[in-house]
Amino acid sequence: MGRDPKRYDNVMIDAPELGRRVRLAAPASWPAGGTFVLAASGGADSTAMVALLCEPGGPSGAGLVDAARAVVAHFDHRLRGPDDAARERTAVESLCARYGLPLDVGAWAEPRGGEAAARTARYAFLGEVAARHGAAAVVTGHTSDDQVETVIMHSLRGAGLHGLAGMAADAPWPFGRGPRLLRPLLGIARDETRAYCAARGLAYADDPSNDDGTYLRNRLRRDLLPRLEAEAPGARAALLRLAGEARDGVAALEAVAGSALLDDEPHDGMVCLSRDALRALPAAVAPYAFRLALVRLLGDARDVERRHYALLARAAVAATGSTFELPRGVIVTVDPDAVVMSAGWPGAPAIDPALELALPFEGVVGAWSLSVVGWARGGDGGGAPDGPSGLRVPAGAVVRARRSGDRLQPPGMRGHKKLQDYYVDRKVPRRERDAAPVIARGGDVLWTPFGAAAPAADGAPYRVWWRRSGADLP
Repeated sequence: MGRDPKRYDNVMIDAPELGRRVRLAAPASWPAGGTFVLAASGGADSTAMVALLCEPGGPSGAGLVDAARAVVAHFDHRLRGPDDAARERTAVESLCARYGLPLDVGAWAEPRGGEAAARTARYAFLGEVAARHGAAAVVTGHTSDDQVETVIMHSLRGAGLHGLAGMAADAPWPFGRGPRLLRPLLGIARDETRAYCAARGLAYADDPSNDDGTYLRNRLRRDLLPRLEAEAPGARAALLRLAGEARDGVAALEAVAGSALLDDEPHDGMVCLSRDALRALPAAVAPYAFRLALVRLLGDARDVERRHYALLARAAVAATGSTFELPRGVIVTVDPDAVVMSAGWPGAPAIDPALELALPFEGVVGAWSLSVVGWARGGDGGGAPDGPSGLRVPAGAVVRARRSGDRLQPPGMRGHKKLQDYYVDRKVPRRERDAAPVIARGGDVLWTPFGAAAPAADGAPYRVWWRRSGADLP
Protein backbone atom coordinates (compact mmCIF):
# COMPACT_ATOMS: atom_id res chain seq x y z
CA MET A 1 0.00 0.00 0.00
CA GLY A 2 1.40 3.40 -0.97
CA ARG A 3 2.19 6.33 1.28
CA ASP A 4 -0.44 8.94 1.95
CA PRO A 5 1.32 12.27 2.52
CA LYS A 6 -0.88 14.94 4.11
CA ARG A 7 -0.68 18.70 4.19
CA TYR A 8 -0.24 20.42 7.53
CA ASP A 9 0.48 24.15 7.84
CA ASN A 10 0.90 24.21 4.02
CA VAL A 11 3.65 21.53 4.25
CA MET A 12 3.21 18.10 2.72
CA ILE A 13 4.28 15.60 5.37
CA ASP A 14 4.69 11.85 5.27
CA ALA A 15 5.27 11.06 8.94
CA PRO A 16 6.64 7.51 8.46
CA GLU A 17 9.01 8.77 5.76
CA LEU A 18 10.27 11.51 8.08
CA GLY A 19 10.98 8.87 10.72
CA ARG A 20 12.88 6.82 8.13
CA ARG A 21 15.04 9.83 7.24
CA VAL A 22 15.97 10.34 10.88
CA ARG A 23 16.79 6.64 11.33
CA LEU A 24 18.97 6.61 8.20
CA ALA A 25 20.88 9.66 9.41
CA ALA A 26 21.47 8.35 12.92
CA PRO A 27 23.22 4.93 12.81
CA ALA A 28 26.67 6.22 11.85
CA SER A 29 26.94 8.29 15.01
CA TRP A 30 24.43 6.68 17.37
CA PRO A 31 26.11 5.20 20.47
CA ALA A 32 25.32 1.58 21.19
CA GLY A 33 23.82 1.13 24.65
CA GLY A 34 23.84 3.63 27.47
CA THR A 35 21.28 6.17 28.56
CA PHE A 36 20.15 9.16 26.50
CA VAL A 37 19.11 12.58 27.74
CA LEU A 38 16.51 14.08 25.42
CA ALA A 39 16.49 17.89 25.71
CA ALA A 40 12.91 19.12 25.40
CA SER A 41 11.91 22.78 25.57
CA GLY A 42 8.25 22.19 24.81
CA GLY A 43 8.60 23.67 21.30
CA ALA A 44 7.80 21.91 18.04
CA ASP A 45 11.41 20.96 17.18
CA SER A 46 12.29 19.16 20.41
CA THR A 47 8.78 17.67 20.65
CA ALA A 48 9.15 16.18 17.17
CA MET A 49 12.67 15.01 18.04
CA VAL A 50 11.49 13.02 21.05
CA ALA A 51 8.59 11.52 19.11
CA LEU A 52 10.68 10.61 16.06
CA LEU A 53 13.21 8.81 18.27
CA CYS A 54 10.61 6.96 20.33
CA GLU A 55 8.05 6.04 17.65
CA PRO A 56 8.27 2.41 16.48
CA GLY A 57 9.62 1.85 13.00
CA GLY A 58 13.24 0.73 13.23
CA PRO A 59 14.54 -2.63 11.92
CA SER A 60 13.47 -4.30 15.16
CA GLY A 61 10.13 -2.53 15.19
CA ALA A 62 11.24 -0.26 18.04
CA GLY A 63 12.31 3.36 18.00
CA LEU A 64 15.89 4.61 18.03
CA VAL A 65 15.57 5.29 21.75
CA ASP A 66 14.17 2.86 24.26
CA ALA A 67 12.08 4.56 26.96
CA ALA A 68 13.78 2.32 29.52
CA ARG A 69 17.13 4.02 28.86
CA ALA A 70 16.10 7.61 28.21
CA VAL A 71 15.22 10.63 30.32
CA VAL A 72 13.71 13.89 29.13
CA ALA A 73 15.36 17.06 30.47
CA HIS A 74 13.42 20.35 30.56
CA PHE A 75 15.06 23.63 31.61
CA ASP A 76 13.13 26.73 32.63
CA HIS A 77 15.27 29.80 31.84
CA ARG A 78 12.92 31.94 33.96
CA LEU A 79 13.16 34.74 31.40
CA ARG A 80 9.45 34.77 30.56
CA GLY A 81 6.22 34.93 32.52
CA PRO A 82 4.89 32.02 34.57
CA ASP A 83 2.06 31.34 32.09
CA ASP A 84 4.51 30.73 29.22
CA ALA A 85 6.69 28.55 31.43
CA ALA A 86 3.65 26.54 32.54
CA ARG A 87 2.52 25.96 28.93
CA GLU A 88 5.97 24.68 27.95
CA ARG A 89 6.22 22.36 30.94
CA THR A 90 2.69 21.02 30.35
CA ALA A 91 3.60 20.22 26.74
CA VAL A 92 6.72 18.36 27.88
CA GLU A 93 4.84 16.47 30.59
CA SER A 94 2.24 15.39 28.02
CA LEU A 95 5.01 14.18 25.71
CA CYS A 96 6.62 12.16 28.50
CA ALA A 97 3.29 10.60 29.47
CA ARG A 98 2.65 9.57 25.86
CA TYR A 99 5.96 7.71 25.49
CA GLY A 100 6.47 6.58 29.09
CA LEU A 101 9.57 8.72 29.61
CA PRO A 102 10.84 10.03 32.95
CA LEU A 103 11.23 13.79 33.27
CA ASP A 104 14.01 15.78 34.93
CA VAL A 105 13.21 19.49 35.38
CA GLY A 106 15.58 22.34 36.25
CA ALA A 107 15.44 26.13 36.45
CA TRP A 108 17.99 28.91 36.09
CA ALA A 109 18.86 30.11 39.57
CA GLU A 110 20.16 33.51 38.43
CA PRO A 111 18.53 34.40 35.10
CA ARG A 112 19.97 37.28 33.09
CA GLY A 113 19.75 38.57 29.56
CA GLY A 114 21.80 37.35 26.61
CA GLU A 115 21.65 34.25 24.42
CA ALA A 116 25.16 33.13 25.37
CA ALA A 117 24.44 33.18 29.10
CA ALA A 118 21.18 31.29 28.62
CA ARG A 119 22.91 28.68 26.46
CA THR A 120 25.65 28.19 29.05
CA ALA A 121 23.09 27.74 31.83
CA ARG A 122 21.03 25.31 29.74
CA TYR A 123 23.99 23.12 28.85
CA ALA A 124 25.20 23.15 32.44
CA PHE A 125 21.83 21.70 33.46
CA LEU A 126 21.86 19.12 30.64
CA GLY A 127 25.37 18.07 31.65
CA GLU A 128 24.25 17.64 35.26
CA VAL A 129 21.30 15.50 34.15
CA ALA A 130 23.61 13.37 32.00
CA ALA A 131 26.01 12.86 34.91
CA ARG A 132 23.15 12.00 37.27
CA HIS A 133 21.81 9.32 34.94
CA GLY A 134 25.13 8.09 33.55
CA ALA A 135 24.05 9.15 30.06
CA ALA A 136 26.18 8.42 27.00
CA ALA A 137 24.71 11.32 25.04
CA VAL A 138 22.47 14.37 25.14
CA VAL A 139 20.14 14.71 22.15
CA THR A 140 18.77 18.07 20.95
CA GLY A 141 16.17 19.08 18.36
CA HIS A 142 18.32 21.39 16.22
CA THR A 143 17.03 21.48 12.64
CA SER A 144 18.44 22.43 9.26
CA ASP A 145 17.00 25.93 9.79
CA ASP A 146 19.07 26.26 12.97
CA GLN A 147 22.10 25.15 10.96
CA VAL A 148 21.56 27.81 8.29
CA GLU A 149 21.13 30.53 10.93
CA THR A 150 24.25 29.38 12.77
CA VAL A 151 26.39 29.45 9.61
CA ILE A 152 25.25 32.99 8.78
CA MET A 153 25.85 34.24 12.33
CA HIS A 154 29.34 32.73 12.39
CA SER A 155 30.07 34.26 8.98
CA LEU A 156 29.04 37.71 10.20
CA ARG A 157 31.41 37.33 13.14
CA GLY A 158 34.33 36.53 10.86
CA ALA A 159 34.62 32.86 11.81
CA GLY A 160 36.97 30.50 10.03
CA LEU A 161 36.25 27.00 8.72
CA HIS A 162 35.17 25.74 12.14
CA GLY A 163 32.50 28.43 12.28
CA LEU A 164 31.36 27.86 8.69
CA ALA A 165 31.00 24.16 9.48
CA GLY A 166 28.12 25.01 11.80
CA MET A 167 26.82 22.21 13.99
CA ALA A 168 27.75 18.54 13.68
CA ALA A 169 25.23 15.72 14.02
CA ASP A 170 27.63 14.03 16.47
CA ALA A 171 29.82 16.42 18.43
CA PRO A 172 31.85 16.52 21.64
CA TRP A 173 30.34 18.32 24.62
CA PRO A 174 30.66 22.09 23.98
CA PHE A 175 31.71 22.99 27.54
CA GLY A 176 34.67 20.87 28.56
CA ARG A 177 34.39 17.14 29.02
CA GLY A 178 30.98 15.50 29.01
CA PRO A 179 28.66 13.24 27.05
CA ARG A 180 28.35 13.25 23.27
CA LEU A 181 26.02 15.87 21.82
CA LEU A 182 23.74 14.41 19.13
CA ARG A 183 21.55 16.37 16.70
CA PRO A 184 19.60 13.84 14.62
CA LEU A 185 17.26 16.45 13.05
CA LEU A 186 19.89 18.51 11.21
CA GLY A 187 18.51 17.15 7.93
CA ILE A 188 14.92 18.09 8.86
CA ALA A 189 13.40 21.54 8.28
CA ARG A 190 11.56 23.50 10.97
CA ASP A 191 8.34 23.47 8.90
CA GLU A 192 8.55 19.68 8.84
CA THR A 193 8.77 19.37 12.62
CA ARG A 194 5.63 21.48 13.03
CA ALA A 195 3.83 19.47 10.38
CA TYR A 196 4.96 16.23 12.03
CA CYS A 197 3.58 17.36 15.39
CA ALA A 198 0.26 18.14 13.70
CA ALA A 199 0.22 14.75 11.95
CA ARG A 200 0.88 12.88 15.21
CA GLY A 201 -1.37 15.04 17.34
CA LEU A 202 1.51 16.25 19.49
CA ALA A 203 0.92 19.38 21.54
CA TYR A 204 3.72 21.96 21.70
CA ALA A 205 4.17 25.52 22.94
CA ASP A 206 5.58 28.28 20.75
CA ASP A 207 8.26 30.36 22.45
CA PRO A 208 7.17 34.03 22.34
CA SER A 209 10.79 35.18 22.64
CA ASN A 210 11.32 33.92 19.07
CA ASP A 211 9.55 37.12 17.97
CA ASP A 212 11.91 39.37 19.95
CA GLY A 213 13.82 41.41 17.37
CA THR A 214 16.59 42.30 19.82
CA TYR A 215 18.16 38.88 19.13
CA LEU A 216 20.22 38.57 15.96
CA ARG A 217 19.06 35.00 15.32
CA ASN A 218 15.42 36.11 15.38
CA ARG A 219 16.10 38.95 12.94
CA LEU A 220 17.83 36.51 10.59
CA ARG A 221 14.94 34.07 10.86
CA ARG A 222 12.18 36.65 10.45
CA ASP A 223 13.66 39.18 8.01
CA LEU A 224 16.94 38.29 6.31
CA LEU A 225 16.44 34.64 5.37
CA PRO A 226 13.02 35.07 3.71
CA ARG A 227 14.41 38.00 1.69
CA LEU A 228 17.52 36.03 0.81
CA GLU A 229 15.47 33.07 -0.37
CA ALA A 230 13.26 35.38 -2.41
CA GLU A 231 16.26 37.01 -4.12
CA ALA A 232 18.27 33.80 -4.51
CA PRO A 233 16.09 30.68 -4.47
CA GLY A 234 18.03 27.75 -3.11
CA ALA A 235 20.15 29.92 -0.78
CA ARG A 236 19.31 27.76 2.25
CA ALA A 237 20.37 24.60 0.46
CA ALA A 238 23.59 26.31 -0.66
CA LEU A 239 24.41 27.32 2.93
CA LEU A 240 23.81 23.76 4.12
CA ARG A 241 26.18 22.48 1.41
CA LEU A 242 28.74 25.08 2.52
CA ALA A 243 28.52 23.81 6.10
CA GLY A 244 29.03 20.23 4.96
CA GLU A 245 32.01 21.15 2.79
CA ALA A 246 33.52 23.16 5.64
CA ARG A 247 33.19 20.16 7.96
CA ASP A 248 34.93 17.97 5.39
CA GLY A 249 37.67 20.58 5.07
CA VAL A 250 38.18 20.78 8.83
CA ALA A 251 38.39 16.99 9.06
CA ALA A 252 41.03 16.89 6.31
CA LEU A 253 43.10 19.67 7.93
CA GLU A 254 42.90 18.04 11.36
CA ALA A 255 44.04 14.71 9.89
CA VAL A 256 47.24 16.45 8.71
CA ALA A 257 47.65 18.62 11.82
CA GLY A 258 47.24 15.65 14.15
CA SER A 259 50.71 14.42 13.17
CA ALA A 260 52.20 17.13 15.38
CA LEU A 261 50.64 15.76 18.59
CA LEU A 262 53.00 13.46 20.44
CA ASP A 263 50.40 11.75 22.67
CA ASP A 264 46.92 10.41 22.13
CA GLU A 265 45.81 11.56 25.58
CA PRO A 266 46.98 14.24 28.05
CA HIS A 267 49.59 13.13 30.60
CA ASP A 268 49.85 14.86 33.99
CA GLY A 269 47.62 17.66 32.72
CA MET A 270 49.81 18.32 29.66
CA VAL A 271 49.62 17.86 25.88
CA CYS A 272 52.86 17.95 23.86
CA LEU A 273 53.39 18.90 20.22
CA SER A 274 56.55 18.20 18.25
CA ARG A 275 58.43 21.39 17.34
CA ASP A 276 59.87 19.73 14.22
CA ALA A 277 56.39 18.61 13.08
CA LEU A 278 54.94 22.07 13.75
CA ARG A 279 57.67 23.72 11.70
CA ALA A 280 56.96 21.29 8.83
CA LEU A 281 53.23 22.12 8.73
CA PRO A 282 51.96 24.79 6.33
CA ALA A 283 51.15 28.02 8.13
CA ALA A 284 47.43 27.54 7.42
CA VAL A 285 47.44 24.09 9.05
CA ALA A 286 49.41 24.73 12.26
CA PRO A 287 46.49 26.43 14.10
CA TYR A 288 44.49 23.22 13.72
CA ALA A 289 47.24 21.32 15.57
CA PHE A 290 47.04 23.76 18.48
CA ARG A 291 43.25 23.58 18.48
CA LEU A 292 43.38 19.78 18.63
CA ALA A 293 45.77 20.06 21.57
CA LEU A 294 43.43 22.46 23.38
CA VAL A 295 40.46 20.14 22.86
CA ARG A 296 42.45 17.21 24.21
CA LEU A 297 43.57 19.24 27.19
CA LEU A 298 40.32 21.00 28.13
CA GLY A 299 37.59 19.26 26.17
CA ASP A 300 36.94 22.32 23.97
CA ALA A 301 38.71 25.40 22.58
CA ARG A 302 36.40 28.13 23.89
CA ASP A 303 37.79 31.64 24.47
CA VAL A 304 40.93 31.08 22.36
CA GLU A 305 40.84 33.64 19.57
CA ARG A 306 42.76 34.45 16.38
CA ARG A 307 45.31 36.55 18.26
CA HIS A 308 46.08 33.61 20.54
CA TYR A 309 46.61 31.29 17.57
CA ALA A 310 48.94 33.89 16.07
CA LEU A 311 51.05 33.73 19.25
CA LEU A 312 50.93 29.95 19.25
CA ALA A 313 52.29 29.88 15.70
CA ARG A 314 55.49 31.47 17.02
CA ALA A 315 55.98 28.83 19.69
CA ALA A 316 57.60 26.37 17.28
CA VAL A 317 60.48 28.80 16.62
CA ALA A 318 60.61 30.59 20.00
CA ALA A 319 63.56 30.32 22.36
CA THR A 320 63.63 27.25 24.58
CA GLY A 321 62.18 28.11 27.98
CA SER A 322 59.76 30.71 26.64
CA THR A 323 56.32 30.63 28.24
CA PHE A 324 53.06 32.51 27.94
CA GLU A 325 49.49 32.23 29.12
CA LEU A 326 46.28 31.53 27.22
CA PRO A 327 42.71 31.99 28.46
CA ARG A 328 41.33 29.56 31.05
CA GLY A 329 44.68 29.10 32.75
CA VAL A 330 46.42 27.31 29.86
CA ILE A 331 50.21 27.70 29.94
CA VAL A 332 52.35 27.18 26.85
CA THR A 333 55.98 26.21 27.52
CA VAL A 334 58.64 25.82 24.82
CA ASP A 335 60.89 22.83 25.51
CA PRO A 336 63.92 21.90 23.35
CA ASP A 337 61.93 19.48 21.18
CA ALA A 338 58.29 20.13 22.09
CA VAL A 339 55.68 22.77 22.73
CA VAL A 340 53.89 21.84 25.95
CA MET A 341 50.35 23.01 26.65
CA SER A 342 49.26 22.50 30.25
CA ALA A 343 46.32 23.27 32.48
CA GLY A 344 48.23 25.50 34.88
CA TRP A 345 51.98 25.76 35.13
CA PRO A 346 53.67 22.51 34.05
CA GLY A 347 55.63 20.59 36.61
CA ALA A 348 59.38 21.05 36.90
CA PRO A 349 61.95 18.53 38.18
CA ALA A 350 61.51 18.06 41.92
CA ILE A 351 63.97 19.85 44.20
CA ASP A 352 66.58 17.53 45.71
CA PRO A 353 65.21 16.63 49.17
CA ALA A 354 68.72 16.96 50.64
CA LEU A 355 69.23 20.49 49.30
CA GLU A 356 69.62 23.22 51.95
CA LEU A 357 70.56 26.76 50.96
CA ALA A 358 71.68 29.25 53.59
CA LEU A 359 70.32 32.79 53.68
CA PRO A 360 70.67 35.26 52.11
CA PHE A 361 69.99 33.54 48.76
CA GLU A 362 69.32 34.59 45.17
CA GLY A 363 68.80 32.13 42.31
CA VAL A 364 66.52 29.48 40.81
CA VAL A 365 65.20 26.64 42.97
CA GLY A 366 62.98 24.07 41.29
CA ALA A 367 60.43 25.96 39.22
CA TRP A 368 60.91 29.32 40.98
CA SER A 369 63.25 32.28 40.83
CA LEU A 370 63.83 33.37 44.42
CA SER A 371 65.58 36.24 46.16
CA VAL A 372 65.84 36.40 49.97
CA VAL A 373 68.03 39.33 51.02
CA GLY A 374 68.46 41.32 54.20
CA TRP A 375 66.04 44.18 54.75
CA ALA A 376 67.69 47.49 55.57
CA ARG A 377 65.79 50.59 56.56
CA GLY A 378 67.57 53.88 57.06
CA GLY A 379 70.88 52.01 56.96
CA ASP A 380 70.37 50.46 60.40
CA GLY A 381 69.01 47.13 59.18
CA GLY A 382 66.10 47.33 61.60
CA GLY A 383 62.47 46.66 61.04
CA ALA A 384 60.72 44.61 58.39
CA PRO A 385 58.40 45.87 55.65
CA ASP A 386 54.67 45.37 55.75
CA GLY A 387 53.09 43.07 53.18
CA PRO A 388 54.02 39.73 51.58
CA SER A 389 57.57 40.77 50.65
CA GLY A 390 58.64 41.15 54.28
CA LEU A 391 59.69 38.21 56.46
CA ARG A 392 61.43 37.81 59.82
CA VAL A 393 63.67 34.74 59.64
CA PRO A 394 64.96 33.06 62.83
CA ALA A 395 68.54 31.82 62.91
CA GLY A 396 69.04 28.44 61.28
CA ALA A 397 66.32 28.85 58.60
CA VAL A 398 67.19 27.64 55.09
CA VAL A 399 65.73 27.41 51.61
CA ARG A 400 64.88 23.80 50.79
CA ALA A 401 62.29 21.43 49.30
CA ARG A 402 59.21 20.46 51.26
CA ARG A 403 59.54 17.38 53.45
CA SER A 404 57.22 14.89 55.03
CA GLY A 405 55.96 16.25 58.34
CA ASP A 406 56.40 19.91 57.44
CA ARG A 407 53.87 22.15 59.09
CA LEU A 408 52.79 25.77 58.69
CA GLN A 409 50.81 28.27 60.75
CA PRO A 410 48.43 30.17 58.42
CA PRO A 411 47.85 33.83 59.29
CA GLY A 412 45.10 34.24 61.87
CA MET A 413 45.25 30.59 62.94
CA ARG A 414 46.42 29.68 66.44
CA GLY A 415 47.55 26.19 65.63
CA HIS A 416 49.53 24.65 62.81
CA LYS A 417 48.44 22.83 59.66
CA LYS A 418 50.31 20.16 57.75
CA LEU A 419 51.90 21.72 54.68
CA GLN A 420 50.39 18.94 52.57
CA ASP A 421 46.89 19.84 53.80
CA TYR A 422 47.59 23.53 53.27
CA TYR A 423 48.50 22.88 49.62
CA VAL A 424 45.38 20.78 49.14
CA ASP A 425 43.21 23.54 50.64
CA ARG A 426 44.75 26.12 48.30
CA LYS A 427 44.31 23.78 45.31
CA VAL A 428 48.03 23.73 44.48
CA PRO A 429 48.45 21.15 41.67
CA ARG A 430 50.23 18.01 42.80
CA ARG A 431 52.91 18.44 40.13
CA GLU A 432 53.79 21.86 41.57
CA ARG A 433 54.39 20.87 45.17
CA ASP A 434 57.80 19.18 44.93
CA ALA A 435 59.09 21.87 42.54
CA ALA A 436 58.32 24.72 44.95
CA PRO A 437 60.90 25.88 47.52
CA VAL A 438 60.07 26.72 51.12
CA ILE A 439 61.90 28.73 53.79
CA ALA A 440 61.89 26.66 56.96
CA ARG A 441 63.60 26.06 60.26
CA GLY A 442 63.36 22.44 61.24
CA GLY A 443 59.85 21.27 60.36
CA ASP A 444 58.32 24.76 60.66
CA VAL A 445 57.67 26.38 57.27
CA LEU A 446 57.96 30.16 57.37
CA TRP A 447 57.23 30.86 53.68
CA THR A 448 55.99 29.18 50.49
CA PRO A 449 55.33 30.77 47.08
CA PHE A 450 51.65 29.77 47.37
CA GLY A 451 50.63 31.82 50.39
CA ALA A 452 51.77 33.51 53.56
CA ALA A 453 52.52 31.92 56.91
CA ALA A 454 51.92 33.65 60.23
CA PRO A 455 54.86 36.05 60.82
CA ALA A 456 57.63 34.90 63.16
CA ALA A 457 57.87 36.81 66.41
CA ASP A 458 61.61 37.35 66.13
CA GLY A 459 64.48 36.96 63.72
CA ALA A 460 66.38 39.01 61.19
CA PRO A 461 64.31 41.00 58.69
CA TYR A 462 64.47 39.87 55.04
CA ARG A 463 62.90 41.01 51.81
CA VAL A 464 61.56 38.09 49.74
CA TRP A 465 60.93 38.28 45.99
CA TRP A 466 59.76 35.37 43.85
CA ARG A 467 58.21 34.48 40.52
CA ARG A 468 57.61 31.40 38.41
CA SER A 469 60.62 30.73 36.17
CA GLY A 470 60.34 31.44 32.43
CA ALA A 471 59.78 34.46 30.21
CA ASP A 472 56.98 35.49 27.88
CA LEU A 473 57.36 34.90 24.18
CA PRO A 474 58.98 37.94 22.54
